[in-house]
Amino acid sequence: MQGLEKKNAFIWLYLCFMCMGGVYLAWFEKGHMVWMLNDWHTPFTDSFFLFVTYLGDGGVICALSLLLVFVQYRIAIACANSYLLSGIPVRIFKDWLMAGWPRPKLFYNMDERLLGVEGVEIHLYNSFPSGHTATAFAFFLVLSLYSHKVNLQITCFFLALCVGISRVFLAQHFFEDVYAGSICGVVGGYLSYFVIQKYGKPSWDKRLTLKF
Repeated sequence: MQGLEKKNAFIWLYLCFMCMGGVYLAWFEKGHMVWMLNDWHTPFTDSFFLFVTYLGDGGVICALSLLLVFVQYRIAIACANSYLLSGIPVRIFKDWLMAGWPRPKLFYNMDERLLGVEGVEIHLYNSFPSGHTATAFAFFLVLSLYSHKVNLQITCFFLALCVGISRVFLAQHFFEDVYAGSICGVVGGYLSYFVIQKYGKPSWDKRLTLKF
């Protein structure tokens, strides 16, 4: 890390998450967080996590990246590119290396005690890693790297983290899927930032302005 990256709150918070998450995975059995969050269901939490999880949806991220052209072309390109780069390892794992791995509902033999949220289809296969988490961590890392405001960097981290938690809350993933997805996202996001900073054109520092 050089310059701005050394002071980036997102990165330091993520390193703490990596350490604590690693200890959690080593200490607790598979599915512990799924059942823990299963007890959190209320009308408020259902609505909150249903909303937050869309911040990891590819279509939403593409739309947000497009809107960023009104801030700066460079940031918009880096965010859009981070979605593509983080998605490569996710697809490799989901479609080849870990294809068919059961998600929580199937893993627990369709246990009716495992709740979902009304209107959300619970998927059964290709659990590892979490694509929504990868997308969110990639996008929000890039945003944080282009921000000099610590508060915004912290906000970006917790938004990405909430997306990851939402995937477990919605019974779509295990915590290890989220943990691995965050790694894919951070690697893809930082790689996108590095490439755009190194090879981007000076004209990308401009922004789109509408004239009426």
